[in-house]
Amino acid sequence: MADFRLGPAAVEAGFSVQGFDSVDSTNLRALGHARSGGADRTWFASLEQTAGRGRRGRNWVSKSGNLAATVLLSAATGQSGLANLGFVAGAATHATLAEVLGTHSSVLKLKWPNDVLFDGQKTVGILIEAESGRGRTNLALGIGINVAHVPEGLPYQATSLRDIGVEVRAEDVFTVLSDQFAHWLTVWDQGDGLAAVLDYWRNHAAGMGERVVVRQTNGAFEGLFEKLDDEGRLIVQMDDGERRVVTAADVFLAGITPNEAAEERV
Repeated sequence: MADFRLGPAAVEAGFSVQGFDSVDSTNLRALGHARSGGADRTWFASLEQTAGRGRRGRNWVSKSGNLAATVLLSAATGQSGLANLGFVAGAATHATLAEVLGTHSSVLKLKWPNDVLFDGQKTVGILIEAESGRGRTNLALGIGINVAHVPEGLPYQATSLRDIGVEVRAEDVFTVLSDQFAHWLTVWDQGDGLAAVLDYWRNHAAGMGERVVVRQTNGAFEGLFEKLDDEGRLIVQMDDGERRVVTAADVFLAGITPNEAAEERV
């Protein structure tokens, strides 16, 4: 039976946790909790997720032994900086795996906008969903970590902590994650500390200074990943010197680009 426990920093910061052996979706549980008037700063963690969702409506099914975890946060609708919480989740998850992996962590990278890679292979996916009403916005920050298994049918390379050679319980990974998230949420400080969060990202960003394929709803283009700006936007330098500012897209790095990434370029 699942035994999810918060770390001491998370407890001190006022978080709580509901743990499950299996759920349809931890994000759905979190948003349902919010609709029923439940408290924010609540984690929903499960060993298995049968109907999870990834970015752009993709399915994200997680077999038993992996970690599916969502934290519910609530804020006044219109509060600035909420979109940047994805960077907070990314920094917290990267720091979590760096702690869990130890000497293996040198090839652990953050991939814009919301993945963590181990040696170029996806190990973590992050999805943020929001609902607004009665002057409040409820945010479900979902984090899926491949602890023991890799989801099937992925169009890119992926790995798990077990494949890397690290045997660890999903519950123990969650305890570290809860503390790291509490820490990085404090660093972020309602957006005032975004610069520190982005500095961490830049120090661990995959593909910076390399060519990338950026795929958006209206097509794709290729260029040099120059930097992240002060708002966390991706700056891509084109071959003609033009700089494109990217706020939302799928980004494919050299060496792990699926075939479909090159189909349509503009």
